[in-house]
Amino acid sequence: MQCELFKNAVEGFKSLKTIALAMDNDQGGDHLADKITAILAETSFQGIVRRHSPDRVGQDWNSILTKGQN
Repeated sequence: MQCELFKNAVEGFKSLKTIALAMDNDQGGDHLADKITAILAETSFQGIVRRHSPDRVGQDWNSILTKGQN
């Protein structure tokens, strides 16, 4: 169901040029990025896919974005 929603969203934006994936730098982030890339291959999307992840393996965005906040 979610895969179909994602495909339909991508197909609905014909002028879409870039998709940015903000993924954790861990096995789960790798798996999700691979899954999204595979789904995109089934669409007419011809743009660029960029993955943004924290620098160190094992880091997640929540830790990065909340660092130093109490």
